[in-house]
Amino acid sequence: MSQGGTSYSYNGDGVLVAQTQGSTTTRSTQDLVAPLSQILQLTQGTQRTDYVYGHERLMALEGTAQTWYGSDALGSVRQTLSSSGAALSKLHYDPWGTPQGGATPPTFGFTGELQDGASGLEPIRITQRRERRPRHRQSAGRQDSAGPFSPSAPTSGESG
Repeated sequence: MSQGGTSYSYNGDGVLVAQTQGSTTTRSTQDLVAPLSQILQLTQGTQRTDYVYGHERLMALEGTAQTWYGSDALGSVRQTLSSSGAALSKLHYDPWGTPQGGATPPTFGFTGELQDGASGLEPIRITQRRERRPRHRQSAGRQDSAGPFSPSAPTSGESG
């Protein structure tokens, strides 16, 4: 898939595996066993960043440099910290996930999702939905099964 000068490559499950902008390709290694795939590593040329997880994403490790993530209840990155505890960045979002005050999210931003630096957009996880059998048969004009409301007899005070 391509947008502007950036092309995106996905695996058979629809998980992003590479992004190429100009001559620079960023490859991702993801944990596909997690309920929602999580990026374990991003590689751009010889530069490699590993991500460490606990219950959520905790830290980015690039060489010996550690960047710790401070997240809110949604998983949105609100601040990043150095290994010494010094604040590297603080982020605020509006209710729709737009960074406020000119701040640029790190690799991960609103709800902890990967940020696309090329487009400024957040790629959304696409899930496949199974088609459900309709509850009404169009040809017969009646229900296949009982719906949430199925009166069998008039209640008191009603005439039948």
